[in-house]
Amino acid sequence: MRVSWEQRFQTAESGIQRLQQRIVQAQQRLAIGKRITSPADDPIAYSRACRLQELREQTERRLSLLEAMSQESQLLQAHTEALSTTLQEIQRLLTQALDPKGLDKPALLAQQLRQRFDDVLVLANAHINGRYLFGGMKTHFPDGGGPFLLHQGLATPGNPSGLSVEFRGNLAERQLELFPGQVEVLALRADEVFGAGGTELFTVLIAAYNLLAYRADGSSRSPEESLSAAEQAQVEALLPQLATLQARIDRATAQAASRQERWGLLRQLLQEYATQLRAFQSTTEDADIVQLSLELQQAQVVLQALLQTSTRFLQLSFFDFL
Repeated sequence: MRVSWEQRFQTAESGIQRLQQRIVQAQQRLAIGKRITSPADDPIAYSRACRLQELREQTERRLSLLEAMSQESQLLQAHTEALSTTLQEIQRLLTQALDPKGLDKPALLAQQLRQRFDDVLVLANAHINGRYLFGGMKTHFPDGGGPFLLHQGLATPGNPSGLSVEFRGNLAERQLELFPGQVEVLALRADEVFGAGGTELFTVLIAAYNLLAYRADGSSRSPEESLSAAEQAQVEALLPQLATLQARIDRATAQAASRQERWGLLRQLLQEYATQLRAFQSTTEDADIVQLSLELQQAQVVLQALLQTSTRFLQLSFFDFL
């Protein structure tokens, strides 16, 4: 039998390298807390962990979208509620104008109505993150204004104030595919809130303002002047229209609240699903720290013993084997 130094050295070196590799891997796993760091560790478990990670990231993206959708829905609901409250105040002003014993005369009430009109216009042009709540799919306007633009035109017999509102957005629905095949509507169309063409409410409000601020001949009403019988009849005719428009806004508020509630429940379900995915992923790839520590200690002990044995083994000569 021939025993070469090279064979002895290669055998010892190979054993030491394998043990050192085991120790390095165990140290890496302990450092990151993962049992699986590459396909070589466990191909099936590694593939499962990658799939679980992909599902987690997908779920978290959907949760982020739902959070943004819920924020917009909350703002939408708040603005439609504010619109409804403002319309109630406007109806109260018109009712006061019909009371001949009222201390506030039509001309003064017209000033207050104009302020409420401006409030409605501000609410109509509300936006979030560069998107207009009631502007449809259109997000940019050349003059930097919103989808509802107030014009001050020339006075006419039918419109002595010369006021008009132009809707420059569109009536398209902003939608988002949250899940494959499941499309969510993110906003309310302008006609769902403000009536036909998105401007019906403004037309009625301008008509009410004209009745309180101007006489039938188009001249400005004096501060002490009351409405004529014909003007009172015209104001009374506007009240049911405003009530109908307010009911429309209240339905829009309920619609936004319903979406908000449904998205809240969906967000809760997705959060629970994400928690389960994290648990499954942890079970699949996380290391057993106690077991891994024991394995590392054992490998280090074996390596130390092998180093000592190899040192003695490499010092033997051929005659020591005889």
